[in-house]
Amino acid sequence: AVDVDEFRRRGVLSPIERSTRRAQLGVHDAPAVLSLAKLNEREAPWDLLAAFARLAEPRPWLVIAGDGPDRAAVETRARELGLDRVRFLGYVPCPELPALYGAVDLFVHAPREERWGVSVQEALACGLPVVASERVGAAFDLVRAGVNGFVYPPGDVERLADVTLRALALPPATVAAQSRALLADWDYAATWRGI
Repeated sequence: AVDVDEFRRRGVLSPIERSTRRAQLGVHDAPAVLSLAKLNEREAPWDLLAAFARLAEPRPWLVIAGDGPDRAAVETRARELGLDRVRFLGYVPCPELPALYGAVDLFVHAPREERWGVSVQEALACGLPVVASERVGAAFDLVRAGVNGFVYPPGDVERLADVTLRALALPPATVAAQSRALLADWDYAATWRGI
């Protein structure tokens, strides 16, 4: 479980705060998609890069937060694919995550294997739509297709590209309301009741 209320509270940015944070990230004039990943074989966003290469110009911005042994290879692959709207942030401390979620428009979690995926829950708590691979455990419990995000088969970059655009088109107020209702069964209080 994550502290849903705390992420929700700290993930809401005023228009000025959001604009300032986006400027710090270097994203502007298009939606921004966030991925948090350990840049290693299991979580490195190879599929995400390939999917973004398929999107028509102007592409959304892709913000990748995380570090790991494959970081140089991931950055090289982004350049090889001609992805000039990618920002690599490196490791982002947990206390800074809510503001990061609040500055973007969509969260994508594309690992090859993820037993749960705390970041999915964090992003939903901050009101973001989520796209997650079918190998993310949290996707089955927390993501409702066409309501607060989408789930796609890992390795299917064409489908990932499609659902990324579809998720960006979801009404933000509806996504936030649906996720709020869903997460009422997944917050700290619900976890304690379960225990």
